[in-house]
Amino acid sequence: MWLLNASAARQLNLEPNGHATAGHGGPPGIATSNVFVKPGTEDLPTMMKNAGKGVFVTDMFSPSLNPNTADWSVGVSGYWFENGEIVHPVSEITVAGNLLDIFKRLRTGSDVDNRGSLEISSLIVDDLAIGGV
Repeated sequence: MWLLNASAARQLNLEPNGHATAGHGGPPGIATSNVFVKPGTEDLPTMMKNAGKGVFVTDMFSPSLNPNTADWSVGVSGYWFENGEIVHPVSEITVAGNLLDIFKRLRTGSDVDNRGSLEISSLIVDDLAIGGV
């Protein structure tokens, strides 16, 4: 489903569907609310073990997206893991990939966090470029 406010709906010749947001010191925008992402079957430790090695991301900052190619990169902090075990913390590294490919390979865990309006479990994506480890 598209997230549409009045402006985006007009551009796509569609009807608005209630996803407008008020800007805080900026222009109005589009956002989600009360979103539930269907959980998967594996818990986080199992997903990490099956992944082999990678980055368990706890914080993201300074994202960059090329809207023409869908190439995306973001600075992250978190923990490097191998065979499901945390090895060491990482900070100010970069994770990058193509959003279209990322969404195709995205898998959800079984641990849903329902403390806010976005109910989502842990996510895992394979085959991302990682720099600065």
